[in-house]
Order: sequence, then structure tokens, then C-alpha cells
Amino acid sequence: FTKTRRIPVLFFSLNYRHPILVDKYYTSKALSDMVLIVQNGQRNFPSRLSCNSQPTYLNLRNPLKSALASTAILAGGIVPSHITYSEAHQNAISEWLWSVGDHPFSHTSYGAEFNRIQIDIARRNMLIHALAESIETVNTCVQLLRKIHIDETNEVVSHMVPLNSLSIGFSSVITQWKISCAAVASLDFDKAMKHVRMADDLADDLFELVIDTENLMRAYQCLPHVTADEDTESQTMLVLPILFICFD
Repeated sequence: FTKTRRIPVLFFSLNYRHPILVDKYYTSKALSDMVLIVQNGQRNFPSRLSCNSQPTYLNLRNPLKSALASTAILAGGIVPSHITYSEAHQNAISEWLWSVGDHPFSHTSYGAEFNRIQIDIARRNMLIHALAESIETVNTCVQLLRKIHIDETNEVVSHMVPLNSLSIGFSSVITQWKISCAAVASLDFDKAMKHVRMADDLADDLFELVIDTENLMRAYQCLPHVTADEDTESQTMLVLPILFICFD
């Protein structure tokens, strides 16, 4: 997208007698704005989990699997299949029966490749995020245009307001949204991403056009204006008391 998100990935390679982990249990973890990865020298380190009453081991010298999982959580918004939300506890809980498959989120395998469902979820989340940004941009444009009023006080510059360009720009963004949503419905994520990018660019162009329009109207309002008063009778009524006071 035109708005690039940079995610710092901090990698620490250590070799101590006792391993150093993130939050005591993890070789990698995603924070709100970065990913932490720790590599240690131990190859078979017992984890806190077991499978069929047998302990599972971690290869602390190769944290690739957990690093991929942490990065996918932060960048793609993928949630592990064994994590669910408990209404009773109002918190996230672990259902380890669903920790299955051969992918980075599985705790019973060494897979380092994401499956198709996880890839689709990441793409959907990216599409939603991009659509939300362009929608917010268009809504901002609408709010700014609502503050602009054309009446007899500024009709001399009304012809300079690019109404046609504003209408075309708004319609173009709506068209790209519709095409993108139709592509998602047909599971054509590549096409959807393409048109989301186009919608984002068009929304930015529309925003710049709205800002130029707002600056034009604001600049005209700041100019000194002279209005002719055609009511000569009221002018006479105002002048006579002044003359009376002066010559009394």
C-alpha cells in the first residue's frame, strides 16, 4: 500500500548456561509495535507442554517457527486456532485440542509454513485495514465539504470550486470498493488487493482536492468585501440624527 508499515524485528542471539526467554516461556513474541526473537544455545529444551503424556521439546537454536508465528500475529492479525474467547471469563483462553496442523502456530509440530486458511485470513485482514483507511479518508472529505457553503456572499468564486472533479473522484473510489468486494467474494484476493490500492490512491487524491477547495474558500472569506446598501431611506434615517446632533 502507499502507506507502508514498518515493523521492527529485534533478534537476540545468546549463549548462556541457562536460556533466556521472552516472558519466561517464549522464544519469540509480538508486542504492539515490534517483534522480539531470542536465540539460545540449547537444542532440546523441555517446554511447559506435553503431548500424549510425553514432554515436548524446543530447539532454542532455531526460533524460526515461533518468529514466523509472532510476525504473522502482528502483521496479518492471524490468531492461533487454539485461542478462543470465553464469554464467562471475558478473556482469551486456550483450547489445546485445536492446536493441530503442521504450521507455525501448532505446538505439536515443527512446521514453518502457513496453510491456505491462515494466508486467506491474513489477506482479508489486510484488505479490511486498507478499506478502513480509505473509508476514513473519504469520510474526512465529506466532513470538510459540509463546512463549505456557496451563497450570494461567495458566488463570485463558486465557479472555481471543482464540483465535477469532486464528484468524479468520489464515484471512482466507490467503484473501486465495489470491485474489490466482488473480488473477495470470488476469493480472488490478488485482484481485490489491486483495487484496494487503487481506492486508497484515489481517496488520497480526493482528499488533496478537498483541501485545495477548502483553502480557496477560506482565502476568499479572509479578503475585505464591500457590499452596497440599496436602501437609501435607511441611509437617510441614519445620517439625519448625526447632522442634527452636530448642528444643534
